[in-house]
Amino acid sequence: MWNDAPIVLSRRADLLVPRKVSIGKARPSRKNLLRTDRCSSLYWQPTADYREQVLMDRVAMLNEILAQNPTDAFARYGLAMEYSNAGEVDRALEQFRELLANHPDYTAGYFMAAQALAKAARIGEAKQMLSQGITSAKKTGNTHAQSEMEGMLAELG
Repeated sequence: MWNDAPIVLSRRADLLVPRKVSIGKARPSRKNLLRTDRCSSLYWQPTADYREQVLMDRVAMLNEILAQNPTDAFARYGLAMEYSNAGEVDRALEQFRELLANHPDYTAGYFMAAQALAKAARIGEAKQMLSQGITSAKKTGNTHAQSEMEGMLAELG
């Protein structure tokens, strides 16, 4: 009936409904992807080399933007986040510090810098960054960010 294609059960409206899965159409075209599930082509994970290449491409693009406009807050924040997500805390903090030096009211920078510091077990510095961020959030009227930072500060003790 379905040309021997694998059958996967989908959950729709609390009913299990069989549906046809086409292996050829769901497969990404990248050569360096690793298949993680033999039964279905719906579960793919990029390899470490692929993740590294994507990271380097984004970092290069953001550095190019910053070369043209060194005070671009969005690009500086994006670069800091890329480094933070890659586990390069010191490089991320360098970018966060430069961002906050040029844009002291960029409240998200304080919060994400504090999260990176906390992840690196630098709790004292994280608390200091959160205190500065709470001050910035009060100044700009960003009550949502203020409450999130106050909550994190309370969690850190």
